[in-house]
Amino acid sequence: MESSGAYEQKLLKRKQTIDTFEKALAICLSPFSSIEQDTLTSGQIQKFEACTELFWKTAKKFLYDIHGLEALSPK
Repeated sequence: MESSGAYEQKLLKRKQTIDTFEKALAICLSPFSSIEQDTLTSGQIQKFEACTELFWKTAKKFLYDIHGLEALSPK
């Protein structure tokens, strides 16, 4: 079992990841060329994927530590 400090660090990392995703979504794409829009959209998608991955890892750890359930897949 991890110390509360380790959990605090992980929660901070998750918050920072969500914050950067929100900032990426706030960018107005209309002033950019189509290639720039595509690049920015790809970055937004990558930020979304990072958030979902961190959510899955958090949920998996919670299920195991609190409920003793070992989840093998997010499905």
